Amino acid sequence: EGIENWNVSSLKNTYAMFYYAKAITELDLSGWQPTKLTDARYMFGGCSNLQTIYASDLWTNASITSSGSMFAGCSKLVGGAGTKVSGTNATNARIDIPAVKDEEGNVITPAVPGYLTHINDKPVTE
Repeated sequence: EGIENWNVSSLKNTYAMFYYAKAITELDLSGWQPTKLTDARYMFGGCSNLQTIYASDLWTNASITSSGSMFAGCSKLVGGAGTKVSGTNATNARIDIPAVKDEEGNVITPAVPGYLTHINDKPVTE
């Protein structure tokens, strides 16, 4: 069973969970529903080669209260709509959603910046 299927529903602390895991380029957390997660400090800190984190609609950052340096050093990480890491706390620990525009280019629904990519946007490999 892969990491994407871990049951994290009662997990409260991911402090330094993937800290300095420099070999990781992609993480699939699509089955994660971290509704009780409060401490995510340094969770991905130092993952300098991490490019993509996949998540699903189960993902939430709503309960995270401590997240300093959650994405520190993640200079290659880009959300599914192209958002690049600028802040390192949990504010953008959500799925990256592009703006919806009409035919004239007027914004109907504003973008929601995030550092995660929806699992439905994962390229299919054969």
